[in-house]
Amino acid sequence: STQNETRSVKRRMSRRYCAMYDMVIRHVHSLKAKDLVIMEFGIGKGEHLQFLRELFPTATIVGVDKLTLDHMPDTELEKQQLEDLKLAVKVKDVNIELGMDCYSKKDIYHLVNKYGKIGIGIHDATHGAQVWNQLDTIIECMNPAYGIVITEEMCCKDGEPNLRELKKAIGDGWRVFDFNPLTHGRYTDSLIGIRCFEHVDTDALSSYEIN
Repeated sequence: STQNETRSVKRRMSRRYCAMYDMVIRHVHSLKAKDLVIMEFGIGKGEHLQFLRELFPTATIVGVDKLTLDHMPDTELEKQQLEDLKLAVKVKDVNIELGMDCYSKKDIYHLVNKYGKIGIGIHDATHGAQVWNQLDTIIECMNPAYGIVITEEMCCKDGEPNLRELKKAIGDGWRVFDFNPLTHGRYTDSLIGIRCFEHVDTDALSSYEIN
């Protein structure tokens, strides 16, 4: 709903990222994934967690955020994030883990030991040109049968892709899609990357993949 729309939702809608999420959902459903664990890193108001719960009624859904409710905000952005977080913790039928850093091996191991291997990992925490290179532990902890990790604004900083980092990421096994044509050139940083062990059918989006 518009009332519950956050920066994250607006970004996903405006950059047409929904096409990628639709593809990932089809991929996981087609494999009839059992004991599916979905972890979202960076949870806003929790509206995406609610959406995932509706799509995957039997999955274990975990919302992970580095902030805690007793954190003292240093910036206006953090102040807003804390207000969002107070709403997120009220979302029903999902697990909320606060004070957990998605770039910390110790924290990721703790989460995986508690909930199980990651079937769908959604990285929506800090964005930046080199962030992809800090997600190794999440990738390591993916479910080997069908696991997939998604990160938005892949290799982007200040509205522009870093071509050097992009080349390195693709060489490292990331598949990156540029949704700029879908936005008629409005967003130069509308790159979304996926990492998976098994092949994902991306035929519908093949013309947007960067090789």
